[in-house]
Amino acid sequence: QGDASSTEAFFSYQTATCGGPRPSIFNVPRASGFSLMSTNPASDYSLVIIDGSIPSSQVVWAGWTSAVQGSGVDTIAVHHPSGDVKKISFGTTDFSLNCSGFGIPTIPNFWTGQGVTEPGSSGSGLFRDDGNQQLIGQLFGGPSFCGVSDSGRFDCYGPFSTTYQRIKTLIAGGSDDKSEQNDTCAKARVLKKGTQSGRILKLNDPDWYKFSVPAHKTVTISLAFFNQFGDVDLETFAKCGDSPIVVSNGTDDGEAVSITNVGSKPAWLYIHPYFGDEDTRAIYNISVQ
Repeated sequence: QGDASSTEAFFSYQTATCGGPRPSIFNVPRASGFSLMSTNPASDYSLVIIDGSIPSSQVVWAGWTSAVQGSGVDTIAVHHPSGDVKKISFGTTDFSLNCSGFGIPTIPNFWTGQGVTEPGSSGSGLFRDDGNQQLIGQLFGGPSFCGVSDSGRFDCYGPFSTTYQRIKTLIAGGSDDKSEQNDTCAKARVLKKGTQSGRILKLNDPDWYKFSVPAHKTVTISLAFFNQFGDVDLETFAKCGDSPIVVSNGTDDGEAVSITNVGSKPAWLYIHPYFGDEDTRAIYNISVQ
């Protein structure tokens, strides 16, 4: 987890055309702060969740298949050889190649004349080169490098079919907090005075809460989070389906609203944290005072 916490991910480190000018690594979108979910040498994998935001308008999720692969599958690898800008290589799975020395299940993959991998490519994905382009493995090792002879033009990949058995529950539902399921106003989770820590807001998985405000009393609802890890805003409602009564949508590491019940009876206040930017996941604390 210590390594995961200090990790940075860089996106779109690539050229617009083959051989075109490369961007500065300091100017591409990035994300920092990861939570380690699962790791195992059985297929040499680690699964992490990015705690911060990612450039959701510029990237897409990779598809995958847990099916065991055989020989003769056309493949592509997307990777950063020697830390260079993004490259693509083309190959075919071939189980007659010798990957036995690694001591784990592997997918041997032979590269055609259109590119190989190099040190620095390790951990990158191997995808089926067909209509689905699904992930089937991650680079473990092998003799491949630029200039290698044909006999060494191959690599060995940890099979995703092995990885999947250990992470299928995680990738089916991800991780969330103990307030779930609170995905709609009708399913709003009841809050009490105090702080609920470690709440998780995810794209396409809304969070809703409600609090009973006593007559003639004022309550303050506040959120605390790291804005650089996801911009969370806050809106409140007197009734499900109505327009919000108070909204807080700043750009600092928190949001807060104060609401007074001017009526003579207790009244429910519905509370909806939501993403202000194109974020995918954020961790926040919610307090009622």
